[in-house]
Amino acid sequence: MAIQEATLDELIFLPTGLGLFLLLFPYFAQAPDRAVLDRKPQPPDPPNSEALIAFKELELAKTELDNLTGTARWAKERELAYLERRLDKIKARSELEFRGFFQARTDWVQAWEDFYLVFEESSYWSRSFNPRAKAELTVFRERYRSAKRAFRFEQERLWGRERVWLKEGEHATKAQTLLGNEPSSPEQQDFEVRQLAQEEGLKQPGGQTGEGIIPPAPEVTEALFFELSPNLKGVTYIDPSLNMEQAGFEWLEGVDLRGASLLGINFLGVSQFVGCDFSGADFSAATFGREARPHRFLACRFTKARLVGTSFEYTAFYNCTFDRADLQGVNLDGAKFIGGSFAGCPFAGLDFSKTVMSKELLETLDFQAAAFPPKNLGSLGETEEPKPETEAG
Repeated sequence: MAIQEATLDELIFLPTGLGLFLLLFPYFAQAPDRAVLDRKPQPPDPPNSEALIAFKELELAKTELDNLTGTARWAKERELAYLERRLDKIKARSELEFRGFFQARTDWVQAWEDFYLVFEESSYWSRSFNPRAKAELTVFRERYRSAKRAFRFEQERLWGRERVWLKEGEHATKAQTLLGNEPSSPEQQDFEVRQLAQEEGLKQPGGQTGEGIIPPAPEVTEALFFELSPNLKGVTYIDPSLNMEQAGFEWLEGVDLRGASLLGINFLGVSQFVGCDFSGADFSAATFGREARPHRFLACRFTKARLVGTSFEYTAFYNCTFDRADLQGVNLDGAKFIGGSFAGCPFAGLDFSKTVMSKELLETLDFQAAAFPPKNLGSLGETEEPKPETEAG
């Protein structure tokens, strides 16, 4: 009799347990999504100490003007005019720099909202439960993660730009004096950026995922740059300048700088790169200034590179690839392009009026959207072919 009762209890318990399992399994299976959707993203504003300092200096100058007369007032008015022009230039440059960040931020928040709505419809306990939404959940989950990765990349780019700028000259001191900020503020915000990635074990440019922990992209100085070359994928260059000649290199060949952050670098001396890969690298606001000889890039790749506000004055490019590169605000005065490719690269608003291009580029590229076409477009003249130089010492 006891055995029969035990068997009966088991027969009752097993279906009950199985039923509870089937009921609760979807709930626990959706736990990772609920953790992500528990709080709506609140992305921070990008740091821009340069603009804040310029604004503060302008306000201080206006205050000082009220107490001046005569020649001193006239001099201060001229200083005010200069400060206003400088602030306007910084704002215009920042607008270009931050455009990608604000778009990525909007896309991330919108992707979260779409993901949240589909998750609600796919939840068994939701009043608006829709069985078909479960199939859509995977699509919207991946869309959310992709938007989050894009935002994090843009945020790291701007925080890296801020760090580089603060390390130049007296910028850090000015930030602390005029703004009352510790220069460590961008680093603190950078830590928050990396926390975003660690939530889902996302991969950062140049980094590797591993049990949800994302190692930071290595920061390199000028000495480390040449020491680690040619393996420089995903690095963040933190010195304000790079001088290849001073380091004893006539050129650098085959360097891998894919996804590297080279923000605001001042390339001193003559820089020459051969067969280097800058795909996805960020050269924004970098400067290749006029030297005794032009800077040279031979057979280099700039695919999807960010060249916003980069100055390539008197730089020669031989058979380089700029497919889908971002050239907003680039300075190409005195630059020369021999061969190469610009597939999917928008020319809207670009000034090529002081740029020379080879015949095949002039015949194949469309410059209608550019502000000014290349200066030799009318003549379709030939340009000088590259002459390979000897190997670096």
